[in-house]
Amino acid sequence: PLVIRVSNVLGESVGPLSVILDAATHIASKEIAIVQQPLKEVASDKTKTLYEVSVKNAKQHGFYNLALTAGSQDKRLVGTNGASLMMRILVKVRIEDIAVAVFDRELLKPSSSISVKQSAKIGKILEADIHNKMEIRFKVKEAKTDEAILVHQAFVIFVHSNTRQEIVFVATPDHNRNYVFDADFEKVAKDFEGLSGRYAVRLIVGDSAISHAFDWNLVDINLQIPPVAIPRIKKSEHIVYEKAPEIKHMFREPEKRPPQIVSTVFIFLSAVPLLIVLILWLRIGINFGNLPASPSVLVFHSGLIDLPDISVFLYNLFFEGIFGLYFVFWLQLTMFETLKYLSVIGAVTFISGNRLLRILAARRK
Repeated sequence: PLVIRVSNVLGESVGPLSVILDAATHIASKEIAIVQQPLKEVASDKTKTLYEVSVKNAKQHGFYNLALTAGSQDKRLVGTNGASLMMRILVKVRIEDIAVAVFDRELLKPSSSISVKQSAKIGKILEADIHNKMEIRFKVKEAKTDEAILVHQAFVIFVHSNTRQEIVFVATPDHNRNYVFDADFEKVAKDFEGLSGRYAVRLIVGDSAISHAFDWNLVDINLQIPPVAIPRIKKSEHIVYEKAPEIKHMFREPEKRPPQIVSTVFIFLSAVPLLIVLILWLRIGINFGNLPASPSVLVFHSGLIDLPDISVFLYNLFFEGIFGLYFVFWLQLTMFETLKYLSVIGAVTFISGNRLLRILAARRK
């Protein structure tokens, strides 16, 4: 019988109840096996919460959806109608008509096969290569009714005796519910990855609706498989689990600079044009006396080099003040800093130079 417990959230009895199994519906076939079946209290239960009902009419194995109603005169009770439970009926099965055959792949069916009983192992070791096929046939029957049934899991697994590598195949049922495993070793050779040797052939049968599963070594087979070329893996896809070497960054070595004598000679060569200009000015005779000594002239010359205390007679040297600013710009100043200083020096130089030219023009008149 099916026994269920009806209680409150604390697991205590809620008083006398009239519990009825409204329907028991097989989930797979949608067949209603039980309708309006009352449940009885379990006499040996002291908690008064257990109820039982016979489910012998539910003959199909598998899962059933139960609809229950618990009637009570106490109107304070809620959740007593439309309760739904899941029931699973297990069945005991056996495997029969087991036949194993290894035959030439050119043949459609084997000429002979080896029969074996459930959980037994074939005594001899079979031999096969890529020119052979292997076929395993069996039936799964319900022990009580002797009816052939279908199961969720039916596998044939080849286990290598040394490496324990497993190759799994599925046994499929035909229209008569006979399970068949048929393997052409030339077509499935890639699944064995070119690994020859002795394999244990295991048969696994299981289902959520059977009381026990089967897993046993059916037969051993010596299988000769040609080696398979190992696929070349790209370097970018190759996974290395070892410790990688430390990455050391190599910076570019600085270029070798010329000796100091070269830079010294270059400085003197750069000063030669200025020296030549001064010598030529002295030879042609510049009239320094024609330069007025008014304040505007002093401001003009001092604005060129930003040194107000220098003599106006060094006018030609003062003019190099702006070029001195360019030289400092080349060494360390930025463009914006140079423009800032040049705007101040240039503005003062422009105003004082304009004044100087007016004085010179007036003197000529």
